[in-house]
Amino acid sequence: MRNTILSMTLFFCCCAQLFAKNVVYAAAEQDSYYTDLVNLALSYSPDKNYTVSRYNRDIPKPRLFDLMAQGRGIDVVNGSVTEARLNKYQAVHFPILRGLKGWRIALIHKGKPELFANVHTFEQFKALNPVQFNTWISTGIFKENGIKVATTASFNGLFQMLNSQRADYFPRSILDIRREYNQFAELDIMIDPYLLIQYPSAFYFFVKKDNHELAADIKQGLEQALVDGRFDKLFYQAYGQELRALNIKERRIIRLHNHSLPSSVPLNRTELWAEHRFIFSQ
Repeated sequence: MRNTILSMTLFFCCCAQLFAKNVVYAAAEQDSYYTDLVNLALSYSPDKNYTVSRYNRDIPKPRLFDLMAQGRGIDVVNGSVTEARLNKYQAVHFPILRGLKGWRIALIHKGKPELFANVHTFEQFKALNPVQFNTWISTGIFKENGIKVATTASFNGLFQMLNSQRADYFPRSILDIRREYNQFAELDIMIDPYLLIQYPSAFYFFVKKDNHELAADIKQGLEQALVDGRFDKLFYQAYGQELRALNIKERRIIRLHNHSLPSSVPLNRTELWAEHRFIFSQ
């Protein structure tokens, strides 16, 4: 009898593994927050027996989107929301970064620590030139606002251009800037202490265009995690310390337009966005 029960237990365990739905998540970012969030969202569909693994090749994000669209080993990719992406892929309409990809702080050269000390208006701000990666969505946003942008096709080259003072500043998301500053600490760069640059932005999970079931399950899980507080908990664990260290409340704000942000982005749902929550007091 004991052997029979053991055999049945092993059989059902094997069946569970056999019918598990493995979801492969891919991102150019190395941050574990995104993988943890996909795991959290899909944990609200226990009947589907989802497992999540991270795509282990480090390749550019446009290529990750292409592989996902072709069904070649990737199920979920994250990215900024554009009309082109909404048309080409299935979006999960939930801003997983609370709009903070559009909250930017400048890396500047150490030789000009007061670069933004007396910048109080957009016209003063516009007189200074940033460096950006040539294909980034943020590059288009700065140009859309009439700002002259220096560009390069090398990520490391962005920091080198700032270091050699071929641009005035390099605006980075408040979620990334301290990590990147530490990564390039040997250069003559520093974090500007004066300004916060803001523009409307949404960062979503995307799946293959016809993968409606997975999109629905991720969306449902994110909404449930928002209600029960687990989304907040994971977000603050990942970014709370970084946000507090940047002294956001004391910075002057320069606002940019983002006319390319799709109208479907749920800006009216105030509970989803950082500016409507006391995220810096956590």
